[in-house]
Amino acid sequence: MKLIHFSYNDPNSHHPINGFDENLRNINFIKKGLNPICLVGINGSGKSKLLECIAEVFEYLTGRHTNFLKDPGTTTIQFRMDYLFKQSKGNSFVRFVQDQKKGKPDCFIGKDEDSLVEEKDDSKIRAVLPEIVLGYSSGENESLSQWFHPYVDEYGKYFNDFRKGDVTKKLPALPHMLWVDFSMNKLVFIANSVFSLDVDSKWNNIIKEVNTTALRSFRIIIKLKPKKGPSKGIIAAKEQLDIIETLKKCSSSSHDVKDREQSLVLDYYYSEATYKAFKKNFNSAFGLYTALFKLDTLNLIVIQSELDEVNKIKQDTGETLPRPVLIETQKAIGFFGLKMYHKSKSVVQYSNLSDGEHQFLHIFGALNMIQTQNVLFLLDEPETHFNPQWRSAFISNMDSIAKKREQEYLITTHSPFLLSDSRSENVFVFERSANKIKIIQPDVETYGSAVELLLKVAFGVAPPVALKSSKELKNLISRKNVTLEALEAGINKYGDSIQKFDLYQRIRDFKKEQKKD
Repeated sequence: MKLIHFSYNDPNSHHPINGFDENLRNINFIKKGLNPICLVGINGSGKSKLLECIAEVFEYLTGRHTNFLKDPGTTTIQFRMDYLFKQSKGNSFVRFVQDQKKGKPDCFIGKDEDSLVEEKDDSKIRAVLPEIVLGYSSGENESLSQWFHPYVDEYGKYFNDFRKGDVTKKLPALPHMLWVDFSMNKLVFIANSVFSLDVDSKWNNIIKEVNTTALRSFRIIIKLKPKKGPSKGIIAAKEQLDIIETLKKCSSSSHDVKDREQSLVLDYYYSEATYKAFKKNFNSAFGLYTALFKLDTLNLIVIQSELDEVNKIKQDTGETLPRPVLIETQKAIGFFGLKMYHKSKSVVQYSNLSDGEHQFLHIFGALNMIQTQNVLFLLDEPETHFNPQWRSAFISNMDSIAKKREQEYLITTHSPFLLSDSRSENVFVFERSANKIKIIQPDVETYGSAVELLLKVAFGVAPPVALKSSKELKNLISRKNVTLEALEAGINKYGDSIQKFDLYQRIRDFKKEQKKD
């Protein structure tokens, strides 16, 4: 899919993105493959808010048309969403329009914008919704995550209902709104590592960047009577019990621990036989991730009372609080002892990797395992912990993984490196004044442009030197009663920069003035 147009307004809110009405792509110049939309600007400029509004709209549409979430009913927001949706016989042009005066949003589908016809059949509307909307934030962006957590919670509620004998609700095979935060990091790592022998997997190239070569081993511990959980223990649903039994079949060894928590320990030592067992039972990396995700909802039962309290505060006050977090030893299902082979043949713990290395595996692992078409990625500063070398290769790495897929990527960033690998038509610069947001597109071609130019275009940083040293150098050059010795001392004090050329010029002018005297 490719987003074409988005407009948003909430008359009952002072949302800073109110009034946003932009073409995100030129329908006549959409290129196949990877062409991410980059949203840039200083902190608080509104770029992350745009991701939140897009997530809010898709959460609303999915609630309206999938019968998974509780029908959200009427909404105060007004929006228009246009996108291309890839189908077997070519693309469909899809438009959703929500008018505040109407209940359900209007949906129009056609071969192109000129042939749109209103569609009222829910099954046909469901068929043109994104298969997955994936959200990620490098920080604790609760405002973005709030539109994804209801889907996680609904999976937990479904399994609870299933335990009570209510099997009327049909659970989708995959979560429509998928929040892949740091708590899901181990699941992403395991799923990709187990299926690294797949022909179309790029995982081996990804892990090389953190100087590792292959998965060695990991352990899964399942506790149906966790200490912090319900006093009578957890009754897993049949689907979850089936997943546990399948994981036992794939394990290198398993044993029950005779303790109060009724622990089941599954150990895995990776080999080609391990891969074949997982391949037979889970088919793909994302198939395994989805199964582990469904098991992970057991942890929601342990913290259900805390979750209810957080959700009540949001309902009463509108404030989105951080979700309660379980430490690993308190979980109903936990992942431990993840080990990899280092390129030196030694063994390294996954937990000993740096924040940047974890983020690298997390981001590119998510891209690697989700290979289906019509997926929307909303990535909020996905390269925050990267070193400059990894930042400069970010788009290139994305391209090597996903260039043949018809997926859509919206990325917020502070990195000029990402802009240098993006066409200016896909770059939106956000500027904020008071409570108004201004969005502009660069008037120069960003693709292949030097970082120095892009720092000025996107962030107003010129020259590209840190503020303290830049001020000192500028003051030295402009000082009236400066001596030649002081100017020449500045040559060794300050590193090379465009601004330093002004210092050399000031020294030359100073010497000329001395000769005249």
